[in-house]
Amino acid sequence: MKKIIPFHKEIPFKTNLEEVTSISLEHTIHPEKEKVEGDFIVSGEYKISDNSNCVESFSYELPFEAEFPNCNLDKALIDIHDFYYEIMNSSILTVHIELCVQNIIEDPVIVEPDPEPIKEVEEVIEEKNTEQPVLEEKRIEEYVKQQMEEQGKEQLEKIERKIQDLFDKEVVTEAISEPVLQEVPKEESDELMIEEKEVEEEKRDKIDEILTQMETKETYATYKVYIVRENDTLETIMEKYDTTRELLSLYNDLNEIKLGDKIMIPSHDA
Repeated sequence: MKKIIPFHKEIPFKTNLEEVTSISLEHTIHPEKEKVEGDFIVSGEYKISDNSNCVESFSYELPFEAEFPNCNLDKALIDIHDFYYEIMNSSILTVHIELCVQNIIEDPVIVEPDPEPIKEVEEVIEEKNTEQPVLEEKRIEEYVKQQMEEQGKEQLEKIERKIQDLFDKEVVTEAISEPVLQEVPKEESDELMIEEKEVEEEKRDKIDEILTQMETKETYATYKVYIVRENDTLETIMEKYDTTRELLSLYNDLNEIKLGDKIMIPSHDA
């Protein structure tokens, strides 16, 4: 990518400025991290009046700086694109410069994950408890999948603990809510305890199975936004980011890719 940057400067002269007989422009501008900086050097000769054959010399250094946020300028090429001048009121030399910066590489924008996904898990759990006392396995699976796609695997253990705690609370709630009946013989009591233990283990096995299935699937913790440049094609973009058309189509409309379009590219964590 290249960018043309205009620069205008008025240079006051201490003497009368009737005519510029010669003028030249040089520069010491260079890239520095996310900006270019340096000086324009304007020099030459001028006449004080029409009747004078004498010429005076002049030379001025004009500081310049331009910011390029989120850009890589390691391979930037800097050159003068255009230059002209005007004499104002016989005492001011106004210079107009256009600086050309080429080979600008834009850094992809990283979308940071939400630092507090557990708060969302708690809200879903609270909402579900007010709706009905028993969690639906399908809803847990869909929510865990959604959280893993949005937040990444680093939050998996926290989500698992929240769901596990919820099942523990359900077992306690069911035990408290049951009416107190007549004393149960010891043998029947032992059988009931075994059945309750099997039900609890079955619930735990189900949630473990859900989370294990989620771990085996591909997830995305970050995304990159790529801006289409000149000569880009969908094939070159897929090759550059090691991805496929099928994955890109999940996040973008690929029917027509044109210059300046922004493409969401999932950053894959195996």
